[in-house]
Amino acid sequence: MDGVKQKLAKGNINDGFITRLALWVMPSNHFQMIEKVDGKVKKDTSALEKWGYILQNFEGEIKVPKLVDFCYEWCSHQCEIAALEDDYLIDYFRKRVPIYMMRYTIPRIVMREHEKFAKTGKWNVNKSDLDFAQLIGDYLMYIQIYLFGAKLETAKDKMLEDNAPRLRKSNF
Repeated sequence: MDGVKQKLAKGNINDGFITRLALWVMPSNHFQMIEKVDGKVKKDTSALEKWGYILQNFEGEIKVPKLVDFCYEWCSHQCEIAALEDDYLIDYFRKRVPIYMMRYTIPRIVMREHEKFAKTGKWNVNKSDLDFAQLIGDYLMYIQIYLFGAKLETAKDKMLEDNAPRLRKSNF
């Protein structure tokens, strides 16, 4: 987090870059090692390789209107909250979050439904997918406002101050 904070200086906090970051706090595994077998670190790459193959070779458009509608409604709800509370930060950060909600939920759907899709030509979006998308959205809103909200408000206030006409206090 210190590295992220150093990269985002006061001068570039108000340029929209912070809304294009999806930050995740990695789980801690303090004082735990990866299992080692026969002198090598044991890791199961078979599932990851299978997923990579499926996702790499998938062609065509993924139409999931149920997910799109859900993400749109989530963003619309955030818009209403921002208007009710006159909250500039919610309004500022909400706009790109639905993209991330879809970007991280669609691979989840594809990995579960790719065989059914080959037969039916339709993607099934279930409640757990929508719950996952909401988790992504809620978390990203929280972490963006938590990390960058105060800096953004300070930058906005500074910009207003810099653009205000200078008060002349002398007789000259």
